[in-house]
Amino acid sequence: MSMNGFVCGPLTIQIGESEFEGNVYVAPISDDMLLGLDFMRKHKMLVNIPEERVSMGTLKIPMLKQPMPEEVASVTVCRTTVIPPSTFKNVECVLDKDLSAFVVEPCGEGKVFSDIVQS
Repeated sequence: MSMNGFVCGPLTIQIGESEFEGNVYVAPISDDMLLGLDFMRKHKMLVNIPEERVSMGTLKIPMLKQPMPEEVASVTVCRTTVIPPSTFKNVECVLDKDLSAFVVEPCGEGKVFSDIVQS
């Protein structure tokens, strides 16, 4: 499995009152953020599964996943466009409802194209 993404940084990351400098890896995932194992090891973080929290020194961070309804919109492409393999192209389209960010996936069989688009 592969995923398109990119690196931003170095950026300042704030957790509680603490600030950290580092690169941020941006990927098309539904979670607000994930802390990498390299970051957790470097800052000696402890994961407490029974109490559903992560500790970093005296800082206790709850591991809460807010349920988010999955939003789906119908996408209509304005005209037929052929996109050759291993290339990309901007294609004009219309969504049937407003979304702040979305993932485009084709219907049927074949490789799934996945990319976050900010509107």
